[in-house]
Amino acid sequence: MIRDRLFQPAALLLLAIILGAMALIWPLPNLGFDADISTGGVLEVLPGTTAFDAGMLPGDRITHIYGYPWEQVNTRLLLLPLPWREGTPTPVVIEREGCTFNLVLIAGAPSLPLQAERVIRGLIALICWATGFLLGTSPRATDVRLRRTGWFWALLGGSLGLYVLTKNASYIITVGVVWFQCTVLAPFSVAMQFWYPLRPGSGALQQRMWRYLFITLGVIQAIGIPLLLALPTTAIRFEILHDAVRMIFLVSFGLSGLVLWRAYATTDVAHIRRQIRLIGAACMLTFIWALVLLLLQIAAPTLAHLVPPATFPLGV
Repeated sequence: MIRDRLFQPAALLLLAIILGAMALIWPLPNLGFDADISTGGVLEVLPGTTAFDAGMLPGDRITHIYGYPWEQVNTRLLLLPLPWREGTPTPVVIEREGCTFNLVLIAGAPSLPLQAERVIRGLIALICWATGFLLGTSPRATDVRLRRTGWFWALLGGSLGLYVLTKNASYIITVGVVWFQCTVLAPFSVAMQFWYPLRPGSGALQQRMWRYLFITLGVIQAIGIPLLLALPTTAIRFEILHDAVRMIFLVSFGLSGLVLWRAYATTDVAHIRRQIRLIGAACMLTFIWALVLLLLQIAAPTLAHLVPPATFPLGV
């Protein structure tokens, strides 16, 4: 079948994207500061880093970086030149109390916590991809439902791997990647539970599910894209989508658990019930994990920065 012939080369292309992104991001150092992507205001400067040694302080405002005005940083398709190697100088112009200062940040070696986060995110992407590849190339992949499940996991792995690179290299591409995850993969992850684990089911029910899924995807794109484009800057789009990601996946895992609970109640085959218990438990545990992190962020925002960056996807 056409889809059978397309899956394996497409999956291998996604694997190349994941591995290529990991290879490119690995030597990229953290310059040691965190800034508001809309205004350029410096929020935090980490002690012992190149930004700290160069004299950057919280409260400074970055006016130029990488040779571009700060306002252009989030409008460029690719944020170049980045400090790809240790020792690469990065000129930065900051404004402090009405005075302008020219700093040169010399890229140091990436920190151990930063590399650990990259490894975790890369491994998560590879695990998702491998799940999709095994499902999509298994002897049972003649079943269209299994191939669709394989496509979902392979695309999820590819998008997660690409995100690791784009969040440093391009705000515009990152917005596209996160939009795809939230508005296509998240709804599909819920719909997928109507047929996976593979089980005897009503053809009419699955047809209705596909109709509802396509309607949902169409409505989301028709309403969401104009609203997203109406926002004044890419930085605001970036921030809004990142704030929405955890809530969207929280809802997706919760709905997936409910769908599987209904399937468990209506399925009599023992091995299918065991699979549903396993996947349903994973969905509900992930739902609880995401909910705890979200409530922590809402109830104690001052403590949220203590949570390691990769905590949410690692728990998932």
